[in-house]
Amino acid sequence: MVLEHVPSGLNYYRGIYQLLEEGGIAISVHPVLFSPPFVINKLLPERISSEILRYFFPHRNSAETPKFPAHYSFCFASRQQEEKIKQLGFSHVQIIPLYGHSYFHKIPILRTIDGWLSELAQRRNLRSFASYAFTVVIK
Repeated sequence: MVLEHVPSGLNYYRGIYQLLEEGGIAISVHPVLFSPPFVINKLLPERISSEILRYFFPHRNSAETPKFPAHYSFCFASRQQEEKIKQLGFSHVQIIPLYGHSYFHKIPILRTIDGWLSELAQRRNLRSFASYAFTVVIK
């Protein structure tokens, strides 16, 4: 996953468009900003979010697997997002929402609440509250 770390999602998709030949397909997997762990990551200062990540995932340290700043530009799963991307010239854009993640697996109360929220979002097709998304673009 890269999209969340790119300052401009618009430029990300412009670059993909330029690289693809006519009829070419690109698939991106990215988090969806309004999923609780990503909202928390976006709102907290980088120093604090890095410490929290290292506490729960000790292997995520600056030497082995560093935490990169996340911008979440274009990390959405809405129909409106599909249209924004399509306006760049793609012939087809489809965003497929995915629900659920394991970020809270070590925190029982958050895991339970987040599980309920994720289940509700999936049942009601609340795409904006998906955890991740596949974005498929065709030039």
